Amino acid sequence: MLYFLPSALFRVAAFQMLAGYFAFQMVVFASLRARAKGWQPGGRWTLGKWGWPVSIGALIYGVLSMILLARPNGDTSLAFYDRWIALIGFLVVAAVGLVYMYVAKPYKRSTAPEGDAIDIANILRDHRAKDDADEHGSDAPTPVTADNTQRARANERYSSWASSREKSPSSPEPHADRAVRMH
Repeated sequence: MLYFLPSALFRVAAFQMLAGYFAFQMVVFASLRARAKGWQPGGRWTLGKWGWPVSIGALIYGVLSMILLARPNGDTSLAFYDRWIALIGFLVVAAVGLVYMYVAKPYKRSTAPEGDAIDIANILRDHRAKDDADEHGSDAPTPVTADNTQRARANERYSSWASSREKSPSSPEPHADRAVRMH
């Protein structure tokens, strides 16, 4: 499109920036929601007690940035749709996406695991504790690990998901698979 309409570059860039900020804010909001439900990151590096304030600050920054990006361009010589192009483009794409979700319901056909962030984080902590103990011996700190019920539930959910994925060999290997097999 830009090859034939090079003047459309600012329109595409305006929409892309707003959509990019929205996509990032969905991730930030999801992490805040997961933290509220008890999730704690399971990786080697975390923000610790600063996780909440940094996430809240990121959400506030992102929402304010989206408001600024959605505001009309100040050049009154531009047509209405050019002044509001970021918001118009974003609303059109969001509406089409919502209609698709309502009509096609693709989430009902998914075989991907869901809601397993807490379980996977606990498994990662277990693996990290084992690695630290192997590497440092008795000097390794003892982390909070998943109890047997959580571990069994996570492994059961992963196993059923993995077996459903084996039926379609062209599927890429899931991230959770690499996390569970980590040593």
